[in-house]
Amino acid sequence: FERNVRRESDSNAKLQQQMQNERNAIISLQKDFEDESRKQKTKEQELLANEQRLIEMERSIMGEHAKSNADHHRVNELASQLQTRHEEITLQQQEIEERQRKCDEYEARLRSWEEQLEHVTNLLQGSGAGSRQNLNQEEVDSLQGIEDGSEP
Repeated sequence: FERNVRRESDSNAKLQQQMQNERNAIISLQKDFEDESRKQKTKEQELLANEQRLIEMERSIMGEHAKSNADHHRVNELASQLQTRHEEITLQQQEIEERQRKCDEYEARLRSWEEQLEHVTNLLQGSGAGSRQNLNQEEVDSLQGIEDGSEP
């Protein structure tokens, strides 16, 4: 009987030891679980914070992209305006050059007429009143060219 009691007692002691080991294992697993849960919660908070930062960055990028598009559109408008203005100035410059060319032609014609007039005046003054009728045909033609507004 004592043997049975001892065996039972040893068996109970072993069972109690196993139960204690199981309790310790459960406590250790609970601590590990709690640590992992805290780590998981921290990671989730970090992920939420990162997600918020990404959303803000995305909004900022979208705003900058919209501003960049607006700036690009403005640059294109200015380039178009500059091109138009350049064409207008080029046309005005061509018109001015054409006017200058005509002025140069008129000046040359005027100098030619002045020379002809001076020549005729000298002829008239040098030939006297009686000789005026003796002007040769070429000088008369020269005078008629001045009167007509064309060069001889």
